Amino acid sequence: MRTLEAQMEQYFSSQLHKTTTSMPEFDDLARGVRETPLTKLITNTITPKFGSISFARFDGMSDPHYHLLQYKHVVQSTNIPTDMLDDMMCKLFTQSLKGAALRWFCNLPPESIN
Repeated sequence: MRTLEAQMEQYFSSQLHKTTTSMPEFDDLARGVRETPLTKLITNTITPKFGSISFARFDGMSDPHYHLLQYKHVVQSTNIPTDMLDDMMCKLFTQSLKGAALRWFCNLPPESIN
């Protein structure tokens, strides 16, 4: 029984090694998920319960100034406490992006937005 367990452990370890080494972009992907342009102060802000927010998602093809104006108006109309509003506007911003605009945001340097 111990021999079988050892063989299984060795097999699964080798399979995991093959999977992660045959996909070097996996490390980059995992790092990209963990890193964010937002500072830890913003990401660690506890999101209050305020219901759902609905707004058009910006893909980089329309007027960015109009999108920001609309986004700001929608977020400010929630019941998010005033002292948390700036942090929450930063934290929720990615939910208003898609496509090329979201890729742009995700490629900003880590912790560059505070």
